[in-house]
Amino acid sequence: KRRDLFVTGLNRVGMRCKPPKGSFYVYANISELGISGFELTKRLAKEVGVISYPGIAFTKDNSGDNYIRFAYTKTVEKLKVAIERIEDFVRKL
Repeated sequence: KRRDLFVTGLNRVGMRCKPPKGSFYVYANISELGISGFELTKRLAKEVGVISYPGIAFTKDNSGDNYIRFAYTKTVEKLKVAIERIEDFVRKL
């Protein structure tokens, strides 16, 4: 339930991702947003209090620059709040 809620919410705001099959992490393509993964993760944390990790942290080159990773290990209620905050943030980009 948490996975589906979070993946659906991210896709709705333009962060393209597929439901992971066996982990608690979502690796989302953010290229539609026009901001680097590093910059987006920094701003999400500072401006709306949502923690994520830049995709470049998981690659040896810059191939992960258009990706960020989220963990969806929180409660459904907290994930809903996170999606709302992300949605508000993306609208202002």
